[in-house]
Parts: sequence; C-alpha cells; structure tokens
Amino acid sequence: MFGKNFNFFVVINWNTKGVKVMKKIPKTDNPFEIPIEIKLRVNVPKRPRIVAEGEVTISAHKAEEMFLKSL
Repeated sequence: MFGKNFNFFVVINWNTKGVKVMKKIPKTDNPFEIPIEIKLRVNVPKRPRIVAEGEVTISAHKAEEMFLKSL
C-alpha cells in the first residue's frame, strides 16, 4: 500500500456561502472568509496492472467510405 499526503485550505465565505480550495493560506481582509486547514492522507493499495486488449474490425465498405470522406 502506498499513500500521499495532501495539505490545503478550504475557505468558506460566511456571507455568500461560497467555497474555495487553496494550496496556500489565503491572505484576505474579508472578515466573512474562514480558512480551514485540511491535512489529508490518501492510501491506495497496490494492485496488479490491468491491461485491456481488443480488436476492432470494420467492413471494407466502411473503410472505403471513411477514406473518401477524408479527401
């Protein structure tokens, strides 16, 4: 399992009910903005690599039609 740490701020504007996400602490004089510091660790389990393989076959008529439209 591996993880990453995320540090950011959620800024809530009490007056407008707006929400912003910022990486650094906001520098504002707005008394209605409330910065909330968030420290989040996301753990993701290691899993085998998944590879999707497939094949698509189109008819000769469709290939010819696509070729003619590209000209």
